Amino acid sequence: MVIAGARRALAAHVYVSEGRDRQIISKLATAGAAAGAIVANEFMDPVYNRSGLTLASTDARKVEVGVSAICSEALRALDLKGHVATHPRLGLVDHVACNPLGAATCAEAAELAARIGKHLGEGDGCRVAVPVFFYGAAREDFRPLAELRRSLGYFGGAAKGEWSGLSEEMKQAIVKLRADQGPVGQVDDRYGVAVVGAVPWVHNYNLLVAADLGQAELMARCRRIAKSVSERGGGLRCVETMALPHDHGVEVCPACAFACHSTGSDERGDPLMEGAQGDEAFLNKFSRQNAAFGAEVTLKMTKMRALVVGCSGVAVEIVKNLVLQGLGAVTLVDPKPAKIQDLGTNFFLSEADVGKPLAALLVPKFQELNPFCDVCIADALTAEVVQQHTVLLICESMPLTELLKWNAYCRTLLPKPVAFLYVRTGGVFGNVFVDFGPSHVLVDANGQAPMVRLVESIDSGPEALVRLSIPDGQAPGSLPEGCYVEFSDVQGCEGIDAHQELSPCGEKVTAWKISSKPNDPVNSIRIGDTSGFSPYKSGGLVTEKKVGVPYPFKSLAETLKDPGMPFDTMVGTDMINFGAGLQRGLSSVRKSLCHRRSVCAAHPFARLGDRIGAANPRVAVCRAHPKSLDLGICLYTFSTESQSCISCISTCLFLIFARLEASCDVYRTCSHFVSQLGAQVTSPRHHVTTSPRHGT
Repeated sequence: MVIAGARRALAAHVYVSEGRDRQIISKLATAGAAAGAIVANEFMDPVYNRSGLTLASTDARKVEVGVSAICSEALRALDLKGHVATHPRLGLVDHVACNPLGAATCAEAAELAARIGKHLGEGDGCRVAVPVFFYGAAREDFRPLAELRRSLGYFGGAAKGEWSGLSEEMKQAIVKLRADQGPVGQVDDRYGVAVVGAVPWVHNYNLLVAADLGQAELMARCRRIAKSVSERGGGLRCVETMALPHDHGVEVCPACAFACHSTGSDERGDPLMEGAQGDEAFLNKFSRQNAAFGAEVTLKMTKMRALVVGCSGVAVEIVKNLVLQGLGAVTLVDPKPAKIQDLGTNFFLSEADVGKPLAALLVPKFQELNPFCDVCIADALTAEVVQQHTVLLICESMPLTELLKWNAYCRTLLPKPVAFLYVRTGGVFGNVFVDFGPSHVLVDANGQAPMVRLVESIDSGPEALVRLSIPDGQAPGSLPEGCYVEFSDVQGCEGIDAHQELSPCGEKVTAWKISSKPNDPVNSIRIGDTSGFSPYKSGGLVTEKKVGVPYPFKSLAETLKDPGMPFDTMVGTDMINFGAGLQRGLSSVRKSLCHRRSVCAAHPFARLGDRIGAANPRVAVCRAHPKSLDLGICLYTFSTESQSCISCISTCLFLIFARLEASCDVYRTCSHFVSQLGAQVTSPRHHVTTSPRHGT
């Protein structure tokens, strides 16, 4: 739907568990329109016993009040205990989906969803308080709708093809999963629960399939078709499907998160709520990024707020990339005036900018790159400013005590730590430190689509053997040992698709953890005890389930003590010699020599400089230079008539910077290198042989 003359608008779809009483639905529509929002669409389905109303307005408040009025009237007039349907549902107000339209963003839709959920959870204007569960952009973790529904037992009546009242399985699942708003640990049979989310526009297509087959066989085939089309089953991205009995056939309901601004379809599908942004301009701008990283990653980035300290050359390059990739907001902290030397590393600056505050100069430049990203300035780095962001990125030299302080502060923030990154370049070397906090969870280790396999047989007993085959279009290969899988469309083994286990993070997931034994046949897995299920008959799919695993990060203080080996993919190269000592030296230069001073002639590096000068008279060595580099450390500066030796000297300086404390081993390495430097520096095409102990 397009509202004439509007640049930003919001829509909300409200789905209620009543589809046979026209008078009640008319009252709901009248209540929704009273606040001034447009009732853009309403539908009733007597077979599903379900109705939906779509409200839209350029004023979010009108949508909020209208939705609250619909919910209040539905909770007053309806009773879930006598509700029977062929469409799954969890409550009287079963689902509220908020969507951005035009130039509106998912963040605005999330704010609307939060306010609607608060009304429902507190009973404010809705007369009754019901448990509310958020999904999509309304939650920090972007929980998908399909995952939430499975956790709440939404599909529990699929075996019978009918849902009546609120089953015991549903009530148990609702009580176990803590509500985001409203009563916790309890549910009223009359009202059930409400699911509220903020998502891009999702379009649904409902296809009725009729064939000269028994209902059970037709349903099984349609479920296999639906599974193969969905992303979860290895099909199309951003597509989720269901197959439900309808009239004298089966309705296959695929739902797509594409840019569609028309109304008129109901919400019978089970859409993937982490799809692409439901806005045509957004899709066009980030289409290549969505293809490379997935729309889910792009959508998550729109929720990120980065605080960048320092506008150095590396910071400008990083922020430029972040803004172009669709980050939600970037705040710059750098009140220093631009210097003439900044023009060499900052491609946004000109000579006319010298003397002006760096951050203020860069904000309009970055904002031009992406109007979807909010770019602003903060006067200083403070605790209050850090709390308003999800990432702290420090891109300038800072005393080690300050770095340790801010890293420790970011790790302790609740409910979720602020990611801490430190990046700095120093000519021929650089530092990168990353800390996502002690409670970081890795959800997808390989970034590949979940593997899907056809079920050939399921044994009965402990550590049951499941034989599999590879469907067309799926790459060959075995499911990873210890991964989790879901079963679907299995004939027999009733309940195997509802089995739950504890994930590595301690949460219950609807899945089986697989294992294997040495002599198991090819294309087979082992699951837990199946002796409590009925015998396997036929059919079924096994789908790999991505389950989060704890991935704690070490603090900066811990990393300085034991940096580890960062170049584990570069074994066999000189980089394996860049060990803990050199890493600590690079990261602790300000701690060890943070004040400016002249180097005494007795200092090891003084002797090193003497050797450089003595090795070749064409290299001039200056001993005292109080302003060498931004580290505030007095080292030697070198000048030479031979341009060919510059890279050699740079490499020598790299070794010096790698360990300013000058341990004996590193000092001998530097001395050995300088001897060779002096021998080679006169040659226009120099070749430097590195120390056998430390590569360069």
